[in-house]
Amino acid sequence: MTKDLEGIIADGIKSWLDQQTRFPYEIVLSDDHSTDNTLAVVKKFQQEHPDKIRILTSDKRLGLAKNWIKCMQACSGKYIAFCDGDDLWTDPLKLQKQVDYMEANPDCNLICADYDYVSEKGEFIESEWKKDWYGKKFDIVDNLSESIATTLTTVIRTSALAPLLNSITIDKHPFIWDTVLWAYTLKEGYGYFYPEKLALRRVQANGEYTTKGPMERAVYDISSIHSIKSLIKEKRVVAHLDESLYALNIMVAKENFKLGNRGKSRTHLLQSAFQWNGLFSIKNNLKYIYYYFKSFALKLA
Repeated sequence: MTKDLEGIIADGIKSWLDQQTRFPYEIVLSDDHSTDNTLAVVKKFQQEHPDKIRILTSDKRLGLAKNWIKCMQACSGKYIAFCDGDDLWTDPLKLQKQVDYMEANPDCNLICADYDYVSEKGEFIESEWKKDWYGKKFDIVDNLSESIATTLTTVIRTSALAPLLNSITIDKHPFIWDTVLWAYTLKEGYGYFYPEKLALRRVQANGEYTTKGPMERAVYDISSIHSIKSLIKEKRVVAHLDESLYALNIMVAKENFKLGNRGKSRTHLLQSAFQWNGLFSIKNNLKYIYYYFKSFALKLA
C-alpha cells in the first residue's frame, strides 16, 4: 500500500522484484490517491514488469483501512505477503523460506520474521527485541499480548482470512488494523516466527501509528479491540481483550484528568462503564464507576 512515497517507494519495489521463488507471485500496489509523484514511479516499474506488477488507484483518499481492504480483496494467491510502501525486504529468499514452512505445516496460518530499522537519514538501526520468539509457534492471545507479527514480514494463508474479506466491502466493514487481521487469521491454526531477519522497517516522521501520542494510539487500540470482539467470541480471547480494554480506558481517563479535561475524563469513564461487553466485563465496569466517583474527591491516579 502506498501514499506519498515518491522518494522511497522504489527501494521497496526493487526488493519485492528481487525475490527468488519457485512459484509465480504478483505484486499488488494500492495507491491511496498520492499527491506527489509516487504513482509515476510505480507506473514506471509496471511498464518494465507488466506481468509482475498490478496497480490499484483511487480518485479520492480512502484512508488506511479502506485501502487495505481494497488491496487484500484484489489478491488472488494462496498466500498474501504484506509490506508497506516505505519498508523493504532484505533477503531475496524471504518469500520462498516462509512459503516453504507454510506448505510443510498446513496448520500454520501466519508466519512472520524479525527485521531491523533504517532512519530517515538512511542510518541502519539494529533491532533485538524479537529474538525471544525465534523459531517459536504462537497463538492469537500470544500475538495480542506481545505484538509478535509486524506487517512488513508477515505472510498469511489467504483461506484463513477469506471469510472476513468475503463478508466486507470498502464501504461497510469493522475497524480494520493489522492487529484485527492477525487476530482473525489466528482464530484457527497457529503463527510461526521465522528465526531470521528478513526486512528493514523505515522510521517515518509521518507514520500512521508510530508517530502518534499515547492518547491517539489508545484510540486505535480501543477500536481494534472492539472490532476483534465483534469477530471472535472465544472466551479466553474475550477475557484477554477485556483486560486490555480496561487498562486502555483507565489510561485515557487518567491522561485526560492530567491534562485538565476532567469532564472528558468522567464522560469516558461513564461511557466505558455502561458499555456492555459480556459477563466477563462486569468487574471492570464496576471499576470504571468507582474511578468516576473517586475523581470528584481525589486526583485520578
